[in-house]
Amino acid sequence: MSEKFNSLDNRKKGLIYIILYAISIALMNTLLKLAGPIPPTEKIVYKSFICIIGGFIVIAKTYGFKDKGRFIGNKKNIFGLSIRTICGLTGGTANIYALQYLILSTSSVIQDLSVFFLVIFSFIFLKEKIKFWQVVLICVGFVGAVFVINPSSAKFVLTPSLAAIFGSAMNAGDSVSMRYLRKTASPSTIVFFYNVACAVVLTPFMLMDYKVLTIKAMTYLLLSGVCYLVVEFAITSAYKYAPAREIAIFSYIDVIFSAVLGFIVFGSLPTIISIIGYIIILAAAITLVLYNSKTTDSSKKETKATS
Repeated sequence: MSEKFNSLDNRKKGLIYIILYAISIALMNTLLKLAGPIPPTEKIVYKSFICIIGGFIVIAKTYGFKDKGRFIGNKKNIFGLSIRTICGLTGGTANIYALQYLILSTSSVIQDLSVFFLVIFSFIFLKEKIKFWQVVLICVGFVGAVFVINPSSAKFVLTPSLAAIFGSAMNAGDSVSMRYLRKTASPSTIVFFYNVACAVVLTPFMLMDYKVLTIKAMTYLLLSGVCYLVVEFAITSAYKYAPAREIAIFSYIDVIFSAVLGFIVFGSLPTIISIIGYIIILAAAITLVLYNSKTTDSSKKETKATS
C-alpha cells in the first residue's frame, strides 16, 4: 500500500491528504457531539490528551530529546506559537460550544467562514493587499451566514450562532499564525505545544465544573482526539505535497460529510433556507480561493518576467 502511495505524484498525494482532513474534521465533530452536553473545556482537554501523546512520539522519534525547543519552542517561534495557541484555544472552545446546539452541517459550514476572515486578518496583520472582488465575496459570504443562521426561524439560537462565527474568525487567526510559523517550527512542534498549552490552561476550568463521564462519552472524546491528530497532520502534509491553490477547494467537502453523518447519526436535516445559505457561503468561499490562486499565479508570472 505504501509503495502505491509513494508512486503517486505530489498533487494526488496532496488530494488524498486534504480529503482525509475533511473526513476527519467531520468525524471529529460527530464524535464530539455524540459525547453529549459536556462542558467545552472538558472536551478540549480530553481531545488534546491524544494529540499530546501523538506529538510527543513524533518529535521524540524524529528529533530525539536533545533539542528542547522542539517541545517548548524557541526565541524564533515562541511568539507565533503563543498567538496560535490563543486563537486555537478560544476558537476551539467557541466551536465546541456551538456544536452542542447547532446541527452538524450548520456548524461546519459556519466554520468555513474562516476563509473570509483570513483575507481580512491578512490585510490587517500581514499587510497583504485586499481587492474589490475580495471585498464583494466576503460580503456575499456573510449574507450566506445570515441565511444559515436564519434569525427569523423558531429554532434560531443567538449565542451558539455568534459563538460559531467567532470560532471561524479565530480559525482564521489560527491560519495566519500557522503561515507565520511555517518557516520557524515543525508541524509536530506546533501540534505538541498547542495541545499542551490547551491542557495546562483549561484543566483548572475543567476541574471547577467537572462532569463525571460515562465510558461511552470518554470513548467518544478520546476517539475525537485521534481524529483531531489526523486533522493536524493531514492538513500539514496536504500543503507539503501540493500548493493550496490546487487542493484548498477540496477541504470544503467536510460540509458534505457532516451533512451525511448528521442525517445518519442524529437524523437532522437543514432547512431549505439554511441549504441556500450553505450554497451561498461555499460558492463565495470557493470563488475566493480560485480568485486568490489566480492572483498568486499572475504575480509569480510577473515576477519571473521582470527577473
